[in-house]
Amino acid sequence: MGVKKKIGISGCMIVKDESRQLGKALDSLSSVCDEIILVDTGSIDNTKKIAKSYGCRVFDYVWDHHYGRARNFSFSKACYNWILYIDGDEQLSDIAIYWVSEVFRFDNIDDISKMYSFPIKDLRFPYAGGNKGVIRLFPNGRFYFDEHISGDRSSSGQKIVTSLYCIHTGYPILHDQLYNCHAYKPEKLLRRIADDLEANNGLEYDRFKIFCDGCINSVKEFYKRFWKKKGYRDGKRGLSWILMRCFHYFTRGFLLAVKCREVD
Repeated sequence: MGVKKKIGISGCMIVKDESRQLGKALDSLSSVCDEIILVDTGSIDNTKKIAKSYGCRVFDYVWDHHYGRARNFSFSKACYNWILYIDGDEQLSDIAIYWVSEVFRFDNIDDISKMYSFPIKDLRFPYAGGNKGVIRLFPNGRFYFDEHISGDRSSSGQKIVTSLYCIHTGYPILHDQLYNCHAYKPEKLLRRIADDLEANNGLEYDRFKIFCDGCINSVKEFYKRFWKKKGYRDGKRGLSWILMRCFHYFTRGFLLAVKCREVD
């Protein structure tokens, strides 16, 4: 029988070399969370020192090329019955902070049949970037990332939720890609592709299918970001960011098709 969790919110993060932006993320989390769990995957800057200055519970995690496993590890350290997670280059908007601290805590914290998604507002690419809704607040133990990896899945894993009703809030989480954008830091893009390759190494799948998926996904990504979301309004910088994302999908599909084993 599991240990009963305390009533409250655990903030969870997985980070690596986020010292330039981490303070903003921790400022926003500390205003709404009862504890902050920070899982470091190999920082060589002052990330852990900054986290400890905020009173975070800091854990080291040996990077295994799988974002889902690292996130699940951070969730496993949470002591409270709700979990709110963001990335090191994100922060809760003022209206999101108000809703979590003044509305959710008083009206919804006892109802563990629901989970909450937040729109992601990209500060650098307001049209092409962002997302209409991403699940970030959920009852502890009721949401996790699938740790199964197959040839046509990324190392991020797939979200799995059981018996939870999703509430879509209109309170954005702010994302600032200044120091992590693929268009400005190609090495980050290459590292992400390397993670996908390592995580899927040796697995059996249909090579032709995964290559075709990579091509199709790159085209779909361009259509979604540039045309449907009107990414052309972000100018040349926005276009370069979109093209780098498309390049990621295509290159990942091609390299996986070359490296991984084909189904007999």
